[in-house]
Amino acid sequence: SLLGGGSLSGTVAQATAINGVATFSNLSISVAGTNYTLVANSVNSLSATGNVFTVTPATATKLVYTSVPAVTNVAGSTLSNFVVQVQDPFNNNVPGSGVPIGLTLSTNTFVGGTTNMTTDPNGSATFSNLVITVAGNDTVTASSAGLTSANKLLVILPAPFTMTFQQIGRASCR
Repeated sequence: SLLGGGSLSGTVAQATAINGVATFSNLSISVAGTNYTLVANSVNSLSATGNVFTVTPATATKLVYTSVPAVTNVAGSTLSNFVVQVQDPFNNNVPGSGVPIGLTLSTNTFVGGTTNMTTDPNGSATFSNLVITVAGNDTVTASSAGLTSANKLLVILPAPFTMTFQQIGRASCR
């Protein structure tokens, strides 16, 4: 069994060989973390606890949104922040500064805000002050070379319109 969080995958029950040794050759832990310990238990109440170890994230493979605006927004309004995180194939956040990430729209362009950022030491990038002025459905894509992109659908509603009335004077001829 695994102590310290996460889950242990693979064949976790194994019979001992003739020499009394059980070999576990296909165990894996997919959640990065610290202070993990393996514990072996037998049916006769014997147990052995291994040393404490750390599991680090695998190599970065994808981008994910960890914070996004509401799906429906109004044209011309400033969107809530987008936060994009670099992750490994097991959904662990991968720390690391300087990974360039860009945001693009599938059918329009942003008219305000910063659409190109680099990650902070935690491996995330925050995009703020973004504005879309064209109504319709659009997909926001976060991309970085070598990583699988993240997509988010946005619905942009037309901005409320205002009506003004102008009084037109009447001229009369005599």
